[in-house]
Amino acid sequence: MKNLKQMIGHEIVAWVPTLIAGIQVVRLRGVDEGGIWIQSDTVTQAVLNELGHVAAKTPIYFVPFQRIRLLMQADEEISLSESAFGL
Repeated sequence: MKNLKQMIGHEIVAWVPTLIAGIQVVRLRGVDEGGIWIQSDTVTQAVLNELGHVAAKTPIYFVPFQRIRLLMQADEEISLSESAFGL
C-alpha cells in the first residue's frame, strides 16, 4: 500500500465537502504536515467562475487534513473476486 507522498503526481478520488461538490477525481500535487495540495479542473472552474477571472496557469489548492472526508486510490495489484469465479 502506498502512502500519500508516494501518490504525488497521481490521480486520486477525494471528497472535501468544503471545497468540492461531491466526490471528485483530483491530482495530488504535494503533502505537508497539515494537509495536501491538489489540482482539480472542477474546483478551478468553480473558483474562476465565482471570481470572473481566467487563469493563465493551473492553480493548486491546499486542503487541511481535518477537511478531508475521503481519499482513495486504486491499488496497482490485480484484484480477483471469488464470486467472479463462481466460488
